[in-house]
Amino acid sequence: MEKKSVVSIICIIIIALAASSAFGANYSIGKYVRDSSNITLSSGWNMVAITLENNDDSGNKSLALTQGWNLIGYSSENGTTHSDLVFVNSSGISKAWSVAVEDSDVNQQLATYVNNASMNKYQYLPLNEDNLSIHKGYWVYSQKAGNLTVQNVGGSLMNESYVVSDLMFSNGTTELNITNAQTAGWIDPSIRYWNSGWSSLGLGNVMYPWQGYLIRALQDNIKMMRQN
Repeated sequence: MEKKSVVSIICIIIIALAASSAFGANYSIGKYVRDSSNITLSSGWNMVAITLENNDDSGNKSLALTQGWNLIGYSSENGTTHSDLVFVNSSGISKAWSVAVEDSDVNQQLATYVNNASMNKYQYLPLNEDNLSIHKGYWVYSQKAGNLTVQNVGGSLMNESYVVSDLMFSNGTTELNITNAQTAGWIDPSIRYWNSGWSSLGLGNVMYPWQGYLIRALQDNIKMMRQN
């Protein structure tokens, strides 16, 4: 290749990198990243929820509940409190969560699994904390089929998804795709979701916002990265 051509290619790359920085984009080797989010995993089980590239600033999110256990996720930067949750029954009647508890529609508490250096156990809303937080998964027990409505929080759009094989993982110095992260002994081979119909854990190939997932890390401080 002529020297002039090499110089031209280098100039194009530099210009592209500068442009991406100017427009707030992120770059990783060999991939143009418009948007990303990271979730830090601790060794052991982690209950997580992803956020995706397209979001709205406000508006309700309606999460379907089947009778029995449900594993939901929280996919908005805008927090909400347990007391602001609404249950909508199969007839379309909306009830404050406290009223739905009194009517034996749902159990009061939501449970999230906390796994870090100081704690390795379930925490309960509103017993231990009141706020639902981004990237966390929550167990909800519903006595009846219906919907859990999270009001005015915006966040990731309900109709989008992310392919599990596109996830990237980092140990702080190296980035690997999910297959290589498993081979390196960073994570367990599977990402699991709760199959309400079968009342069992299923293996997920696609992840959705507002749904909770279980992933087991084999080391501390492994970052799971969703990139677009």
